[in-house]
Amino acid sequence: MFDNTSNGTRWVLIATFATAITSLPACARTGLNVDEHVAPADPAVDCSAWPNELFLTYARSLSLGAKVTAMALYPSNGDGTFGNRQTIDMKEPFTGVVVDDFDDDGALEIHLWLLSTGVEYVLDYDCAEGMWFMTPNFGGAAPPRHDFSSIGDVNNDGYIDVVGWVPPKDGNGQPNDDALDVYASLGGPGGTFVHQKSELNLKDTFVYWLAPTRHVRDMDSDGCADLVYVRYDHGGAAKSTVYLAKGDCTGRFGQPKSILSMPFPGTGDDIGDLDGDGHMDLIAGLDDDGDPGQVWVAKGDGAGSLESVIPVFDVAPEEKGHDGAGFGDVWLYDWDHDGRLDVLSTYSTGPGFSGPQIDIRMNRGNLEFGAPSVVGPAPLSSQQWLVGPASK
Repeated sequence: MFDNTSNGTRWVLIATFATAITSLPACARTGLNVDEHVAPADPAVDCSAWPNELFLTYARSLSLGAKVTAMALYPSNGDGTFGNRQTIDMKEPFTGVVVDDFDDDGALEIHLWLLSTGVEYVLDYDCAEGMWFMTPNFGGAAPPRHDFSSIGDVNNDGYIDVVGWVPPKDGNGQPNDDALDVYASLGGPGGTFVHQKSELNLKDTFVYWLAPTRHVRDMDSDGCADLVYVRYDHGGAAKSTVYLAKGDCTGRFGQPKSILSMPFPGTGDDIGDLDGDGHMDLIAGLDDDGDPGQVWVAKGDGAGSLESVIPVFDVAPEEKGHDGAGFGDVWLYDWDHDGRLDVLSTYSTGPGFSGPQIDIRMNRGNLEFGAPSVVGPAPLSSQQWLVGPASK
């Protein structure tokens, strides 16, 4: 919710039908409706119907260069399956989306940046009113928008923080996607954030792309969360390098060092304890070089190093006619509450990347994953992303 004391303006995201918008005073609220094809339970009657676990991804089919204006919300049933998709239409481009319980109230919030203003917002769902309230955050010298965000507790205060990977502007005033500045938006009471920059300035101009992991985890068992990212070339069969930037428990990070070379471009990456040994492992993949498009795991040793990668499953049965880094993402979370991290993946495959899809594979232990279950069709886009709550 945004309250301007000078004019009483209040911005609200509506989590009901489009007809609910017309019932609101036009001067008091601007509403964005959730997918009218899905009928949510009446929150005034059953607030328990609102999930405390969900994931988000694109909600529109996009052509190359198109701007995202809506996101799809998939509520978890708690057993590895998901309810009907809902759509949150922001009606303007946004970026850097993450979702977690940022204000420690037991409910999930969405953290993002609007492209038109560059302002950081937290979207908070009010079950009693059936609405998303959009609150701007101006605390602590806010950085430029985060084009890509990772989440974790980087300063050990118990609040989830957002690490933003921000492309600095080039000589023409445009974002330089081949270099990244790193900011930490440190979470605090009430879902507020303060910001600070780490002087990493990761550059690989016109040669490589950089893919950060979705979670920020303690890789070397020193009690501080560390950054992990993958540098990869554009070819589907090209090698890539994994880098580690050690955290100091204040939200700042040291200079990155190479810790692993992989035989494929890791375009979709995440960190979590996949084998139950207490150490953080890397999952990466979605390469696209004419083979099925594999996902690999590199086991962590708890000291900041990773073992050689092991193939764990094929993303798709076939990928024909391509030789580029595959479009997609992977996300780790224990969706069925059995104590093991499961893998959610979204990708584009088929001729002309015409068959995008979202799959889930349940973790059976010992780095073995079950057969994929299709969650839903993914929107066709130049890239795919997934965000969800932090894995436990």
